[in-house]
Amino acid sequence: MLYEDYDSDDWGVDGVAPDTLPNVLTWGGVSPDYEVTLFSLGFRYNLGDPERRDQVLYALPE
Repeated sequence: MLYEDYDSDDWGVDGVAPDTLPNVLTWGGVSPDYEVTLFSLGFRYNLGDPERRDQVLYALPE
């Protein structure tokens, strides 16, 4: 499981609303602030013959 907590401060963006400055229109953006949790699950199965399980299908050239 992976977890990320990201928070940044940008004085040029934070606290600037679309109408903060007279005669200037902005998008009113904010600095990124988010949390992400990633959970992964994997499995492997083989539908082949159990007698040939250890056979190499492809060998790298030496």
